[in-house]
Amino acid sequence: MRTEHAYTDVSIAMKISENAIRRVVAWTSIASFYLAMHCFISVGVSFHEQHLLREAPRRASEIVDAAHHLRSVAKSGGTEMSKGELADIKRIEWVGKWFDGRVPSEAYEIHSSVELGITSLEDWLVFRRSGVATPQQQVDPCGDRARAARDREMPPLQPAIDPVCDLAFAVDYLDDLPSSVAQDRNGIGRKISRSGQASLTWLATAIPFSLAWALLSRRRRRRGNEALGDVIELARKFTPHRPLWYRPVYVTLTGVGYVSLWSGVIAGSASFAALGVELAVRPILLVVGFFLSSTGSGLLRYSRPRAVMGPVRILARCDGRAPVLYLRSFQDDKPASARDGFPMGGVARYLAIESHEELLTAALGAVGPVIAVGRPNERLPPLGAARLYFPPHRWRSAVMYLMSKSQLVVIRLGPGEELWWEFSQAVHNLPPTKVLTLAPGHPLPSGLSDRLDHLLPESPGLESAAVRSGNKWISAVMAFDESWRAMVFPVGPVSQEKSHRSPAHEVARAVQLALATMGVQRRRLGWRLNRARVAKFGKVLLVIPLIVLLGRIMLLITELRK
Repeated sequence: MRTEHAYTDVSIAMKISENAIRRVVAWTSIASFYLAMHCFISVGVSFHEQHLLREAPRRASEIVDAAHHLRSVAKSGGTEMSKGELADIKRIEWVGKWFDGRVPSEAYEIHSSVELGITSLEDWLVFRRSGVATPQQQVDPCGDRARAARDREMPPLQPAIDPVCDLAFAVDYLDDLPSSVAQDRNGIGRKISRSGQASLTWLATAIPFSLAWALLSRRRRRRGNEALGDVIELARKFTPHRPLWYRPVYVTLTGVGYVSLWSGVIAGSASFAALGVELAVRPILLVVGFFLSSTGSGLLRYSRPRAVMGPVRILARCDGRAPVLYLRSFQDDKPASARDGFPMGGVARYLAIESHEELLTAALGAVGPVIAVGRPNERLPPLGAARLYFPPHRWRSAVMYLMSKSQLVVIRLGPGEELWWEFSQAVHNLPPTKVLTLAPGHPLPSGLSDRLDHLLPESPGLESAAVRSGNKWISAVMAFDESWRAMVFPVGPVSQEKSHRSPAHEVARAVQLALATMGVQRRRLGWRLNRARVAKFGKVLLVIPLIVLLGRIMLLITELRK
């Protein structure tokens, strides 16, 4: 029988489709803005290159005039050079250095003309200063290069002054420089036009998708406020205020921590793997890997709890789904904050830093947003369920109110009179199909079975389930029928082939089976748990294109400041 708090399959499918559409729209908008930014940066780079070439035509005329003047005043005898020759050579070399230092590397035609002209001039200077012909000059004073000079319609050759036409070729190459300048400037202009059109195209694509994402998000928030307005107002009233800069700063630090952790683990693994790394380099990789991974782990321990969304934002983004209330003893917060691990081994086990409660919350997110009552005077909430904090004289009434507004109440059994008061209130005031209990790992706390026998009509037999389970955190999941008779689902591997599942994954599987008996079909619990792991790795990979974009911006700023 389907319970009153469960959604119909049609409404669930519609909300899943809407969420999928919203994600596609959001990522399309982000990708379009990202590409538009790259195109805008390319436009900026091209404008800067065009600015650098603003004096290139005048400099090209200067070097051409100096080359022609040098050809006209060049002497045929003696190693001593006249003042006119020296002045022309100095001018040509200075303008050549100007082109090398100011002209962008993408101006291939300019660099080619200048390099060929200066090289030919230097070859001519070797003969002019020494007065000794090279073996090639002696064998073929006006050979292939002379014929090439005639083909290029150069001025008449002067073998005594320019035996192998080096000076003639230098003048000819430098004569091509003005046309090369015009050609490269036109090419940069075309590049500006193409990049500008591409940037406007991507921007025109991003803007409507961004507006669509904003409208879909607004609709989701409005639906959440309409369905959970009272709960959101209660959370807003009793949630500590955080400034606007708080979460973005710590989200950024979390990204840096993940990049550092990944880099350290990869470097450390490379120091042990046979990847062709030299033996002398391996100790350095090991030390660098240890430093980066330690720094990343410490930064993540500090930033991740501060980077989570608050309960108000979580409830407002839930598409109107009623929340899941997670009740437990405050003493269980520490064991629930332990790393869940990654039993597959390899490098991945060092990267799996999520806690038990964090992954359980991700799995229960298939039902609704998970909220919990926080420990009074708690400095920093643990990762997992969003905490709401109430004054000591209000917590009982607040818990009863949250029970009535939640579609599912998950209670992790344990020590504490307050917890057992909450469990007794659930038994006496809630329908059985709205309650799910989690039994602690073996051995069970003393007195737990007796308390359950006192509150339930029949003994659930948790002792045998706890002994069979290999999970030290949660040994069994209990659901209830209409008469509060417990249905126990042990937590543990189904078979030897599936024993590689993590503790949280085994709990999620048992919760899924228990929800099925309550009429709540959620086949995505394990998938959501895995997605919580993979999403963090994906966010780390997103840092790479962001770094590329920031790097291009910094390079452009550096070039502009020169």
